[in-house]
Amino acid sequence: MRLLLRCDAAKDIGTGHVMRCLALAEQATSRGHEVVICGEVSVGWVRRRIAEHQIDLVAAPASWSVLMR
Repeated sequence: MRLLLRCDAAKDIGTGHVMRCLALAEQATSRGHEVVICGEVSVGWVRRRIAEHQIDLVAAPASWSVLMR
């Protein structure tokens, strides 16, 4: 199964949410699932943490911003 987790993080907000999503991603991958995190993550240490766990991070399409209002 493929799991897509949508989360964003900037300097002042969102890093905790990404860390919780990363914990979910770790559990899913340990069970053999493929995980992709999709969002805008502009915090360097958060991006590195995601990469350390070998989770793919892809930018959210700009058109998704309409859905988030």
